[in-house]
Order: sequence, then structure tokens, then C-alpha cells
Amino acid sequence: MLIDWNWPKCFSFEPKEHLYYHIGHALFLVAFLAPNIPCGFLWLRCAAIAGCILMVLWGWFVACSLDAVVWFSLFLLVNAIYVVVLLCKLRPVKFDKEIESEE
Repeated sequence: MLIDWNWPKCFSFEPKEHLYYHIGHALFLVAFLAPNIPCGFLWLRCAAIAGCILMVLWGWFVACSLDAVVWFSLFLLVNAIYVVVLLCKLRPVKFDKEIESEE
């Protein structure tokens, strides 16, 4: 087993990935910082959707990686479904005045 003693070469701080990749992962970081409240869950899902969109764009236009596009598209779909469910749960329920007064 040979050891590569030329390890400082990995400290060359050159950007390796595209801007979509970095902003997408920054949005994932923001998503996971969401508080544990109902609006926080909505924040988590929306930030994850934005990150997935950027990762799909990165996978399609930059990396030309079909597997990345498929995986992040599936994550996008799952998060979009959860956003719809959360919006349905968070909407206020209002009844007509006649229904509320019939007790």
C-alpha cells in the first residue's frame, strides 16, 4: 500500500462544483434549521423544494447525470406533496354563521 505524502494538494480551494450545487446544498442546510412548529415544517419543505429544483438543474445542465435528476425529482415530488398536505392542515376552518349558531 502506497501512501501519497503529497496531501497538501487537496487544500487547493478551487470551486469544484457549479453554483447551483452550492446554493442547493445551502438551501438544504436552511431547511434543516427549521423550528419544530407547524410553520417550521412548511419552511423546511419549501426550502427543500428550492434546493431540489437547483439540484435538478445542476444534474441536468452541469453534471449531465440522469441518476441525480431522477433522485432529486423524486425528492421534489415528495416534498411538494407534503407542502400541499401541510397547507391543507394549516388553513383555517370557517363555518357559516347559521351553522355556528345552531347549538
